[in-house]
Amino acid sequence: FLFRSFLPERFYGSDPLRYPTQTAFVAAWLADRDRSCGPLRCLDAACGDGSGSYGLARLLLEAGYGAGEFSIEGWTIDPLEVWAAAHATFPHDPKRQARYREWAAPVFEAKAQSSVLFKSVDLLGYREQVPPFAKGEAQFDLILCNGLLGGPIIHQREELTRVTGNLAALLRPGGLLLAADRFHGGWKRHCPEEALGVVFKACGLVVSKAGEGLAGGW
Repeated sequence: FLFRSFLPERFYGSDPLRYPTQTAFVAAWLADRDRSCGPLRCLDAACGDGSGSYGLARLLLEAGYGAGEFSIEGWTIDPLEVWAAAHATFPHDPKRQARYREWAAPVFEAKAQSSVLFKSVDLLGYREQVPPFAKGEAQFDLILCNGLLGGPIIHQREELTRVTGNLAALLRPGGLLLAADRFHGGWKRHCPEEALGVVFKACGLVVSKAGEGLAGGW
């Protein structure tokens, strides 16, 4: 009952590759990245059911990264999403579970599942929830924040600025913060992409187009 009520498939879409041109943008960025910089640390902020996190892991494996050469954290405010993503399990929907596990299978076959960690984190107040890190340890090279900024949950300017600023603070020099949204078209009247770009710039990020959405970096 809980899973059927709070994790219906309509919340996430049936296609796990939700942002193909953003994925192509990331693939090109990976091809140009200096691998001598060390392991790639990634954050899938507002990861939902985790299919995007596994999709990013698939992309990294296809780009030649081994299981020990990257880490991905998937953050969502919903503990049920954390559990479902970590176990690739949807007890209320066996067909969806089978499709999900087929999508995640290359990650498990490469024994890279230990490089993907899911956590329950509120992006508006994560600084109070995430334990303190050593200097530099909490920073990420690549941050995805899809389906959240400018949608029904986060669209007020103050909240947009707070979440974007929180994420930007986690971004390493030379890293990328990517944001796209294909599910909440009606909300774009309240927060069009240009307005989100203004928020990115106000947080000190250099903004560019990145497939379906925007990219910001230092």
